[in-house]
Amino acid sequence: MSKKSEMEDIATRVQLSSGNEVRHLNLLGISCTAMDKNFPRRTTSEAALTKSLGYAKSAHSANTVMVKLRELEFDFCEGNYSKAKEACTWPCAITQKKPEDQLITIYDNMVNWADAVLIATPIRWGSASALYYKMVERLNCIQNQITLYDNHLIKDKVVGFIVTGGQDNIQKVVGEMMVFWSELGFIFGLHPFVGWSRGWYAEDMKNNYSSAMSDEFFQRELDRIIDQMIEMRTRLLFSPSMPYAKPKK
Repeated sequence: MSKKSEMEDIATRVQLSSGNEVRHLNLLGISCTAMDKNFPRRTTSEAALTKSLGYAKSAHSANTVMVKLRELEFDFCEGNYSKAKEACTWPCAITQKKPEDQLITIYDNMVNWADAVLIATPIRWGSASALYYKMVERLNCIQNQITLYDNHLIKDKVVGFIVTGGQDNIQKVVGEMMVFWSELGFIFGLHPFVGWSRGWYAEDMKNNYSSAMSDEFFQRELDRIIDQMIEMRTRLLFSPSMPYAKPKK
């Protein structure tokens, strides 16, 4: 089967049916890069995410939404779980007491809308961005529903990662991300991340963007991760994961 035929086959099978209603896959993109809104810069991770989402829409007719964390006003996690596990609620206690807290955008899209989530972060000193960690600490309320009530808010959803930067440690960053998102209930497709880096000694950071955008292998992989995320989500439609069995006391 040709590459085009394979993509047409996936696009056909990924139409999600509910009774007589047919819809296409919903893909949420989350950009975790920060910048000064008055003096914006070019960003490899967000440009990569934009390309992947564009490919998902054009090649698979997916519905796409990109959320830029830097544009959301939301509080840091307050550590309610450290008071008592019951204090870490769903929806998040912060969101409940502060209607202006905008992380509800992530909660709503991730839990209620998305079939798949693609997260893009730059590397900062061998780790994901500070914005990424600010978000994931607030996602503990999703995982805590499993701990307290065996309530799986994330089921048969696929996640993928884009990690870029002028530094190395891509595999370390992705490994940490995979552990966290699997604990929320997400599932990975084949080769669930795309990484790009110029290495530790590439101090001419102003050239990062043009280097990434002209890297043919990197650009190809940004399409490939979408194909494989959608392929995995399609498989889950026809073969859903087994119901979670509560551990015996």
